[in-house]
Amino acid sequence: MFFRSVARPADVRLEVFGLLGKRIRVLDRGFKSGGKLTVRFDATGLATGVYFYTLRTGDFSLTKKMVVLR
Repeated sequence: MFFRSVARPADVRLEVFGLLGKRIRVLDRGFKSGGKLTVRFDATGLATGVYFYTLRTGDFSLTKKMVVLR
């Protein structure tokens, strides 16, 4: 599950990428009002390993690492 605050209303895109930069999934996209963003992530079908997720809004981008363990 991902939690993040969006400071003001904006178009938001939350994506998961593999180690080589290939987009694996788009978890959420669209216009969101400001406030807390909560997205449930189901890793079914993903192999154990390291992945990255990126949250983008109009003028903000955040990339973090995550590890999927089985």
